[in-house]
Amino acid sequence: MFIAHLLNPLGEHGQGYAFLNSFIKLIQGKRPTKSKLLFQHIDWNKTEVSTEHYIKTEPIDYDDELKGRIDILLKCHDKNKECKTCIIIENKLNGACYGKDQLTKYRKGIAQNINPKEILVVCLQINDKATDGADIILTPLEIAQFIENATPFEGKEVMPIIQSYTSYLKNLQMNNTALENAKALVNTLTGKEVAEMRAIKEAYEQLPKAYAYEFMDILH
Repeated sequence: MFIAHLLNPLGEHGQGYAFLNSFIKLIQGKRPTKSKLLFQHIDWNKTEVSTEHYIKTEPIDYDDELKGRIDILLKCHDKNKECKTCIIIENKLNGACYGKDQLTKYRKGIAQNINPKEILVVCLQINDKATDGADIILTPLEIAQFIENATPFEGKEVMPIIQSYTSYLKNLQMNNTALENAKALVNTLTGKEVAEMRAIKEAYEQLPKAYAYEFMDILH
């Protein structure tokens, strides 16, 4: 996962913990009091980042529910390499649904298998809707901002890739906002109003050409 690659201080991006530091600052801004306890005495250079991290969760009814895979797991160590805090990151930017008690199972699984002092669950979602078991929700726009705030790769060829990804995230946010607005209008618009809105949209798309015609008329 691209985000996991950026968060890894030992990643091939060669920027150390620049992205991780920006990510942690974002978390601290959303949970300032809690974060002081979470990140005391952490040596960020020793952070371990894994993807599709396998855990065994509590038995339910079926064998396929006895296990889970955490999208991204950050194991934050102190200078003595002792794991103090684990950050569970669940990626739902594709709009996928959460499983039953999914985040609670993940939290318990990490507590049992790794036993860090603190556990933080961060969910990446297309909206900021509260989710059971999540400590922090990050929207696409917030993710784009923490990447951009790291000011990485100045003048390097890889910069366009970063910019393309953050643009994708911002568009994802805008598309979701547009969808939510559309849902609010579904049962309120008449057929006539829909036709009028379509005419306005089509006229809006022609504005650049209209500006050009107006400009040429003034010159002549």
